[in-house]
Amino acid sequence: MAYDAKGLQRQGGHGVTAASTGIDTAFIKASYITPDEAATVETAGYFNSAWERLPKNTIIEAVMVANGTPVHKTYIVTASSASAVTIAVQAVSAG
Repeated sequence: MAYDAKGLQRQGGHGVTAASTGIDTAFIKASYITPDEAATVETAGYFNSAWERLPKNTIIEAVMVANGTPVHKTYIVTASSASAVTIAVQAVSAG
């Protein structure tokens, strides 16, 4: 299947522009529910059409399928532009 905009919901967050650097850092949390396999969601370009809704640093809590079994994964948007949205599995624990 393909990305379905109805499955993506922004949960909140905020954007901050550092006065000293002018760098915009958005911190947004979103949820995404899909019947797609996790491998499909992780394919390059899957979220490209949602680039305006998924700025860099957005955290995506996703519920999808892996080998027929529901799974939950957390992703972070590492780059976002009109040409591509890049995500990475968030596997690092803070602390």
